[in-house]
Amino acid sequence: MSTTTIVKNSCYTTYLLPDIARRTNSKSAGKEKTTEPKNKLRSVSDEPTGYSVVEGTQSTTSEPPPTGRAEQSNPTVIPVTARASKRSELLVRRFNSANPEISPSGQRACNGALQFISDHSAECAEFFAVGPVEYTKLQQFIERSGVKARLTYIQKERTLVVEMPSALHEAPMAAIQNAFLQFFAKFPLPKRTLNINVLTNVTTDSSIPDLRISLQNIADCRCSVIITGLGETAFSQGIVPLYKKLRTSVEVNPSLLLVLAAIIDETRQYHAPLPGLSAWKTLLYEPTMRPRDVFFAGAGVEPPALNRPMIVEGHTWCSIAMVRFKVWIKLGGVQVDDHAIDIDTNDPNEVAEGIFYPTNNMGAVLTMIERGADAIKQRLIALCQEIQPNIDVCLLEDPNITFRLDLDDLDYKLVGAMAETAYERYQAWYTTTPRPRGTKRNADKLGVSDIQPDLLGPASGTRSKTRKKRPRVVGVAKRK
Repeated sequence: MSTTTIVKNSCYTTYLLPDIARRTNSKSAGKEKTTEPKNKLRSVSDEPTGYSVVEGTQSTTSEPPPTGRAEQSNPTVIPVTARASKRSELLVRRFNSANPEISPSGQRACNGALQFISDHSAECAEFFAVGPVEYTKLQQFIERSGVKARLTYIQKERTLVVEMPSALHEAPMAAIQNAFLQFFAKFPLPKRTLNINVLTNVTTDSSIPDLRISLQNIADCRCSVIITGLGETAFSQGIVPLYKKLRTSVEVNPSLLLVLAAIIDETRQYHAPLPGLSAWKTLLYEPTMRPRDVFFAGAGVEPPALNRPMIVEGHTWCSIAMVRFKVWIKLGGVQVDDHAIDIDTNDPNEVAEGIFYPTNNMGAVLTMIERGADAIKQRLIALCQEIQPNIDVCLLEDPNITFRLDLDDLDYKLVGAMAETAYERYQAWYTTTPRPRGTKRNADKLGVSDIQPDLLGPASGTRSKTRKKRPRVVGVAKRK
């Protein structure tokens, strides 16, 4: 059985490989040593040399994390025995057998990513020292296997960000997507020449943003897709990976006109039911997983709301403390080509932030989104003129065509996503937690049957363990 070491400090939780953990433990044991080991612990913003996975905790600061070296307090090392599920074992074994050319360090990073995807207890993790080859192989394998995961690769830092988005993660950008779809529906656009997409979970330059707004000249396939807006959500995770993704997106797409970030903080960091408590005894001893209606039957009769945690069998499955937004726009809009969005700026002309819950002070955020939508509108009109120089743009410039974000729709989507996230967590916990002795569980509930059968490969050790019996020789006497 493998052992994983969890290193906790005030900012991050770092999962280290067994060999790195042994070096860390030896460092703690030998206090008389003053020299640092080669693979010392590093914070997220350090330039890592080894493999580690960083799970961020929620942060309430409004300032963007610094790009330089970060302070790190003395961590507490807690050895924990890790039980990899059968799902992760099958994925790791299949990946290794299909990609024998990957280096040992790259293979360990990919294996760690697959194990996190299969047995994750958080939404986001970072993997360091991942090369372009390893990233490409892992991305192709995940796409073929049908596993739900979102990858972002930052090549200059050789960092892989893996996200397992929940329904609550998707909710803010779903509301903003609806608002932009209604906004673009008001434009009398020329048919069969211009394509406007407001998409979620679409791959864009080695990343999969939560929201992407793009314009495309479909009359000429040689024309590139113009990405005008991006949106990202951070739910119950550190903002360091969020700002890394945003900075990388702006570097790749300097013509971006609008960038949105939604940050959702939970009342406390989520954890599954602990052994011995009421929820653990009641739910885990049940032979089958509860259907959704049965699961929420114990949540009370009050209508769901953002200020009402999802509590079932005495355990809090989801509880929101704060929902806030931050918006950046390109200063000068489409008229300026040499000035990209600055994620680290504090200029009120370029960035705005506000809280949606528990108090609503979204005025500056809504104004900034409307300014970004107007810049996208001007870019849309310019593209129409490029496609059809003689087009009458008076209808496109109608001042009555404005953007409006429905805050009630945002509230409804967040409330509905709370229930979905609570049930998702229950499902993940029930299917991956070892059963108490004396209880049985259906094989199709283990989370293995949903993997593509052709990707699992033959099971290890499937040969018969029965030894071939030797023929018995009768009537042969031993020679003296």
